[in-house]
Parts: sequence; C-alpha cells; structure tokens
Amino acid sequence: NMRLFEALGCGSLLISEEGNYPEGFVEGKHYIGYKDGAVLLQKLPGIILNYERLKRRMQPYIDDLRQRYSKENQWKKFQEIISDFNQKNK
Repeated sequence: NMRLFEALGCGSLLISEEGNYPEGFVEGKHYIGYKDGAVLLQKLPGIILNYERLKRRMQPYIDDLRQRYSKENQWKKFQEIISDFNQKNK
C-alpha cells in the first residue's frame, strides 16, 4: 500500500486503520492505528495536541523502517529474487 511509504517519505506520522501491513510495520511504533471511525475521532484530539512529541518518539522507528525499505535495499532484494529465479531455472 503506497500510502504507507508516501507518509514515511514525507516525514509525517501515519494514522491508519488496524490491519495487515508489510513486514516491519508495527502499530504504535511506525503508525498510529484505529479500529473504526469512532476510535479515530477519540484519538485525533490527543494526536493533534501531542503531535510533535509523538513524532519525536516514533522517529527512530520510522527511520529504521525507511532504511529497511530504501531504494537501495529494494534493488538488492530484486537482484536476489532474479538470482534465485535464474538458479532454479538453469
């Protein structure tokens, strides 16, 4: 889901519904989750009030995730997939 990476790339906090996320995304570390609209509406005032503190607390985790999914690491992973494919199909 590109919005995850767009939010990280923009340096903003991600507020998103609970669900299945790519490997490494952890609710409370990399994004603020909610289960439905009512819960989101309950959380938003606190998020707005404490935005900078939340961002500072979450930033090291977000930085780690940005490194994990960097263009360089994605390219390495792609090369590994191609190499494995070539080895299996010789």
